[in-house]
Amino acid sequence: MLVLVIGYGVVGRSFVQFLTSDYGKHVMSTRWCHGEPFDLMVWDKEPLKNEARSEIESVGGVVCDALTSSLEQVLTQADWILPSPGVDLSAYPWCNAAIVCELDLLAACNRLPTVGITGSLGKTTITRLLGALADQLMGQGVAQLPVAIGGNVGIGMLDIAAREHDFSAFIVELSSFQLEHNHTWAPDIAVWTNCFANHLDRHKTMHAYVLAKLNVMRHQKKGQTALLAACLCEGEVGDIIAAYWHELFADVIIVDVERSRCVTAAERLGMCAGMVYCAYGQVVFEHNGFHTPLAASSDLSSTLTFMDNWLCVLAALYRLGVSSSFLYSWFCERGASFTLANEDRCELVATVRGVDFYNDSKATVIQSTYAAAARLAAGARPVIVILGGLGKGVDRAPLLKLLQGLSLVKKIYCFGPACHEFAAGAACYATLDDVFDDLMASVAFGDQVLFSPSGTSFDLYKNYHERGEHFKKLVAAFL
Repeated sequence: MLVLVIGYGVVGRSFVQFLTSDYGKHVMSTRWCHGEPFDLMVWDKEPLKNEARSEIESVGGVVCDALTSSLEQVLTQADWILPSPGVDLSAYPWCNAAIVCELDLLAACNRLPTVGITGSLGKTTITRLLGALADQLMGQGVAQLPVAIGGNVGIGMLDIAAREHDFSAFIVELSSFQLEHNHTWAPDIAVWTNCFANHLDRHKTMHAYVLAKLNVMRHQKKGQTALLAACLCEGEVGDIIAAYWHELFADVIIVDVERSRCVTAAERLGMCAGMVYCAYGQVVFEHNGFHTPLAASSDLSSTLTFMDNWLCVLAALYRLGVSSSFLYSWFCERGASFTLANEDRCELVATVRGVDFYNDSKATVIQSTYAAAARLAAGARPVIVILGGLGKGVDRAPLLKLLQGLSLVKKIYCFGPACHEFAAGAACYATLDDVFDDLMASVAFGDQVLFSPSGTSFDLYKNYHERGEHFKKLVAAFL
């Protein structure tokens, strides 16, 4: 049998390392290849460098690329297909049944308690907060060994599978690309924060995007938990989820700051196992008429994240086994002093001559950018916003009106090849350097400069982190 790995980046390499290990060979052979041995082929659209080619060939793999074989040709040869998340196979729907994704492999070999987190906004923050707090709360129902963080951040999924004896639980952040082809994996706790139009250049329709996200809870069984934001039960997204609700079996807990929205969401779905919301200065878990306080709202740092994210974190910790009394007392004693490095997410880089510079390079959707701008504007000081990146098939024009509706937004800049999306109300430049040339001549004492592009970084950078580092270097040059 032929197993085909598509793409030889970070995930492609982890596929090859896993499949050529004794454990990985056993998992692939017994779960997918009917106990038979298999041959390995790696295809990449670009010719691989000699070092990468040698890595594959040294473990018995065959290498090919778009110059020697088309993607369609190798797909037709393969019995099983392992695509990197960034590879779009929507043009080849006939091969869907042969696709094995990272999560399928994880499902076949992971025995750790697992939390899977997805959403258009907030998933990275929740993942990092939950991981850090679970480590802080070791011995209180969560962990004796460290908690592993992986997926989009932290350790690779298959690396976790190979080292599961080193960890007590696995918290994984998941994009729609990673979830799209999930056939089997089901976390013990699924967290779905929200769903805004995103990645429509890949998914084509909002319906397809929502269904990809739904895979975080689609294979869960009774007794497993799904934390579902109340906003997901509203509008178009709510209509899509409701149509598939009869296929879902997890214990669903609705999460929102307001109890009334939780109730409305539960009524629309027809059932829920509980609600988490804010009431009387507390975060409350309501279940079967009982009300359990998890923390005082005042003990949850608003500088670390928004209350909606805190609700998901507290609910996940509680369902992981941390007692409500311990949660409440821990946050009462230590919540105010708890900190978390927040690089690339509304990170205060420096204050220069009375001007605060914030790096929010991770903002790749318009909702993130607006939330960051509104948060800074609430401080009663002028805000200058820098937009950029690519819209991923999403119309970003409404963001301009939203930002202009904030009275303290003083000026809006945009840079890069997609500037035409904001030309009606932004000062447009080719590069971020060009933006700074104008910005540094016009900022005034008390201004807040927010670098929050609202689009993907792949127009001018390798990733959002590199984009954020460029912003920091330009700020440093102004010191």
